[in-house]
Amino acid sequence: MTATTAASQQSHAARSLAADAGHDRTHPGQAPRFLLKVQPSDFAVSECLAFNLSQEGDAPFHYLGLAKSGYTTFEAIDAVVDAFGLARDQVSYCGLKDEDAITRQTISVAGRLTDEQVRTFNSRHDGGAQYMVLTSLGFADKSLQIGALDGNSFRIVVRDLDPVIVDGIKSLSGRCHLQYVNYYDTQRFGVPDAPKTTHLIGQALLENDHRRAFELLKASGSAEGNKASGHTGSADAYFDRIDRRLLAFYYCSYASHLWNARLRAVLTDVSESPLEAVDKEGIPFLFARQDDILRLQHRHPSIPYAKYRAKDGQIQAFESERTSVLNLQVRIETTGEDEMRPGRGKAELCFFLNSGAYATNAVAHFIRSVQWQMPDSLTAPARPRAM
Repeated sequence: MTATTAASQQSHAARSLAADAGHDRTHPGQAPRFLLKVQPSDFAVSECLAFNLSQEGDAPFHYLGLAKSGYTTFEAIDAVVDAFGLARDQVSYCGLKDEDAITRQTISVAGRLTDEQVRTFNSRHDGGAQYMVLTSLGFADKSLQIGALDGNSFRIVVRDLDPVIVDGIKSLSGRCHLQYVNYYDTQRFGVPDAPKTTHLIGQALLENDHRRAFELLKASGSAEGNKASGHTGSADAYFDRIDRRLLAFYYCSYASHLWNARLRAVLTDVSESPLEAVDKEGIPFLFARQDDILRLQHRHPSIPYAKYRAKDGQIQAFESERTSVLNLQVRIETTGEDEMRPGRGKAELCFFLNSGAYATNAVAHFIRSVQWQMPDSLTAPARPRAM
């Protein structure tokens, strides 16, 4: 399938969703108050990826651990490319990691870096709160590929919580389990504290409206947007030269926007109780009772959508399926007073998610489930189950 054909199909799907938005049992919801990523150390994520590596021999790809904070994966890859004189397609990764966190992931480069090269890179980028550090892991016959990631493990401090909710979390003790709706969260659609428009950029690119995509990109507040602002040529010339993986990312962002809309539509269709509508930075979400989430999982275990991958300098489009509901097992590490906000509470949560799932979305569902168990809640679903 070509990107143009996929764009036509997605446009038709968007019109169908608008036409099929039949019965509406939603009502405005008030999201429970809490804060994530107040400081990078509040949000730690590590990739989980199994691979076979050798320390000797002539394997052509060098695997390196990349620990970073204050940089997107795209920015880190650009830094590696520039530091070692590589082409962009000689550096590979399995997934993207946010900049406003402490993240650990694996990258692969074609060829071999010396210990001295790695030390030089680290000395130039390991400074203060914003840093990138490489660690040599070994060598392999194949490069890393998008989609090969097994999942990610998280340690997250949730701040600015109502003390009553903190007490509710504390009462669960140890580990607890719940199901939650597998939305793409806001970071899929833009960087922190900036317009959420990457899906609109992707839509414009798929419709070959490069001028509109270029204007949206310049106003996006992203590192790539800053580069675009310094570009003096045409919009067509700009998008002709950028990394095809970044182009595929914008296409995928629009596909994610459409998938979220399909998910909200089927959730509305299967739900027997009112849904709470919440707007987060211009991105709409629906929150449901646990019974309705289980009903969604039973009737629509997965929902199709278009995916885009960059390969051999081209963008390939294909159909895929994404799970509608995920199971979440949370280990409650600590609870207590938020030292940064007197009178409010905090909780430290640890959990694992499959690749493609959003920890921020999982936390939002978890906190809401705890809130809904409070005595004054009128729409209390089943509470998270202690294990």
